[in-house]
Amino acid sequence: MPEEPPRLVILDVLLARMSGREVLRLLRTGHRVPDVPVLVITGMDVDRAYFAPWPILAVLRKPVAVEELLATVARAVPLPRKRG
Repeated sequence: MPEEPPRLVILDVLLARMSGREVLRLLRTGHRVPDVPVLVITGMDVDRAYFAPWPILAVLRKPVAVEELLATVARAVPLPRKRG
């Protein structure tokens, strides 16, 4: 059975071995997850333009308010409706 791609990627800009921008480039140009929404969380002063030309869902600045994080995730990954 093939592995399902993630429904959302949460990415920090500052990583140990490569930048979050480079990770995003690899995600977007790869064959496995080019359309998965990416939410960037960072303490840096960056906006969507920093990640061009690769689309992202949003940039949230640290410290992130829990309500803002949950609302942003819910926009990208709606919860399934309960049957009944």
